[in-house]
Amino acid sequence: MDFSWNDIYQDFLNSKIRKCSEREFQNSISSVFRFYLRWQNGIVAEECIPIGATNTIRPDFVLYKDEMPQVVIESKEPNHIQTDRNKEQLFSYMRQKKVDFGLYIGEMIQLYYDEPTDAELPLLMFTLEYDKENPYGTTFVSLFNFVDFDKNRLTDYCTNRIKEIQKEKQLEIDIQQLTSNEGVNLCSSLLKSHFISKRYSETDVEMILDDIEITLKRKNDNISTSSFVDITREFPTQIPVRNEFRTSKKRLKYSINGKGAYYKNGSALELVKVYLSDHPSTYNSIVSIFNGYIPNYVLSKEEVERKEGHSFDKNKTKRWHKDSPLVSSDGVTFYVTTQVGDNCPIDFKDIVSLSERLGYKIEPIS
Repeated sequence: MDFSWNDIYQDFLNSKIRKCSEREFQNSISSVFRFYLRWQNGIVAEECIPIGATNTIRPDFVLYKDEMPQVVIESKEPNHIQTDRNKEQLFSYMRQKKVDFGLYIGEMIQLYYDEPTDAELPLLMFTLEYDKENPYGTTFVSLFNFVDFDKNRLTDYCTNRIKEIQKEKQLEIDIQQLTSNEGVNLCSSLLKSHFISKRYSETDVEMILDDIEITLKRKNDNISTSSFVDITREFPTQIPVRNEFRTSKKRLKYSINGKGAYYKNGSALELVKVYLSDHPSTYNSIVSIFNGYIPNYVLSKEEVERKEGHSFDKNKTKRWHKDSPLVSSDGVTFYVTTQVGDNCPIDFKDIVSLSERLGYKIEPIS
């Protein structure tokens, strides 16, 4: 029988929910690799590795295939918060065993790759949360099931992943430049060329550009319009503003029990605020109520910061209402998601439905 990520993640997630000890979690990890991923006797626990004449180290697990070490695994309890020391320990084990691949398995799974020609520390390839829908889940099972495991195939994956990461970083740099004065200057230059091609004089073009405002912002900067180039006034020659220069869409606002005026993601935030005001609750209760109905609705400040530290998402700092932190009755600071609305992970209809279950009414303001 072939197992998928859907079969595996639940074992790890249950260990996290039960707050298992590190030893108990190691037993779960061993079972997953032995039986789900079919390593059987190919996974060796706490192998003693001599260091010098008198010292030894014991990595939590080493994966062997064809009698050769392939991957080192460093494990921590499932509710642990990773430290630099944890990573340093894994990297040390990798280099002592002379393997290029390491897995950190604790509160999440991380794959590290030590480029043979690179003197720097091993590189993070992906972070896999214990989430059924995580896209890296299928990748993890594909790369680390014993039958299909191949060092060269894993190397190729990591090499391609490094190219993707470098491309993502370059795109982020380009976007930052585009949303700076450099981008505004570029737009001005393009507009100038456009009007010159339409046989406007340079003096007329300068008058046009002096009479408009060009702004470049990321789409999810919580602004009221999604325009890239905002021409706020007509041209001096009374040429109508054309759609190719400006696109705007009216955004509805909503009230909660007849009070306030909020956009969709603001309504999601306000619902939690109102509920907490009426029903002071512990963080676990809040998670049970809101995440129990809509996954990833709220997340603790600590967990958000940890996820951001391991994420390659270029918009990761805008995924939560970090400017409006909330505090539970037991003192846990947490955030509400901003990912609500059209083309977002959370459908606004689900927010409205949850509000009704909680005794509140969200409705559009005419």
